[in-house]
Amino acid sequence: MHAPLFSFQPINIEILITSGKTNLRVVEPDDIGFIYDWENNPEFWSVSEKSGPFGFDEVADFIQSCTDLNKYQQIRWIILDDEKYPIGSIDIFEFDHQTKTAGIGILIAEEKDRKKGFAFDALTGIIAHYKSNNEINFLRTLIYYDNQASLRLFRKLGFQELGEREFKGKIAKQFVLEI
Repeated sequence: MHAPLFSFQPINIEILITSGKTNLRVVEPDDIGFIYDWENNPEFWSVSEKSGPFGFDEVADFIQSCTDLNKYQQIRWIILDDEKYPIGSIDIFEFDHQTKTAGIGILIAEEKDRKKGFAFDALTGIIAHYKSNNEINFLRTLIYYDNQASLRLFRKLGFQELGEREFKGKIAKQFVLEI
């Protein structure tokens, strides 16, 4: 089990999206502690682009480059529970301005926070946000067969299965949602 290096604290930063029991806000430099912990948790490496630990400076650079979808083609939203504790994140990445398409991924970091509807509420809020501002028309995701919880979640949200693709040596299902 991965032991966190930093403690989680409620954060008083502007909430931009509220959906059900979750609140979402854009990542801030002060988030470096828990993002560093999440990015360096080996449990999550199997579903990310990186297969090893991140340095503190790498995480700081990442935070700086994921705050503006139009400028950096990616944005990270921090998911806060009803007490405003950070429990996970949603990444919008590989944004294409011309086709208005992007990838999406979600993380609920702690087992104790999973299966409580946080992911559903957060994704519902993100989808509604991008639908209302007409910034993104299509979202896509890639989910391994053995991640049944995520497969159920994205299907429940209306994502349609497009097929399969190899990712990091394993077969995963591709999904898309028109918003």
